[in-house]
Amino acid sequence: MSRAAIFALKRASQATRNVMDERLAAYGLTSAQLDILLYLEMRGDSAQRDLQAALGITSATLTRILDGMVARGFVERQASETDARAKLITITAAVDELLCQLQEDEERIFLARFAAGFDEQEIQTLTIWLQRLAANMGDTSEAIFGYGAPLADKECD
Repeated sequence: MSRAAIFALKRASQATRNVMDERLAAYGLTSAQLDILLYLEMRGDSAQRDLQAALGITSATLTRILDGMVARGFVERQASETDARAKLITITAAVDELLCQLQEDEERIFLARFAAGFDEQEIQTLTIWLQRLAANMGDTSEAIFGYGAPLADKECD
């Protein structure tokens, strides 16, 4: 692999995150916060340490992100009933409406921009290659977020 490929991958990743953050700002969210909400929606209530491991971020980073999410009413932090040292993270009812709004207002627009110039087969191939690159670099989130598996559409009114 050439340095140009690595640089292109980094630029594509940063550009994607920038567009996501720009679009999500109108909803009071960042892409990092959305990752947490989607994880909790898919997996349910989670211990903070499990969430940290799943997302591959430091304890300090997750705490900072969660503090902001608690303040905005997106998540709640509670003591675990089984382990007093553990904090259980749960999404609030307000998140259901927010995620529906994002799905209805933003998802189609974002995906169309992301996939512009690619046909379906190229997107599938790109996805496989990116999953392989991530695995080569030690990423384990494929099993967590189910990349490549179709996600059920959220029931929105």
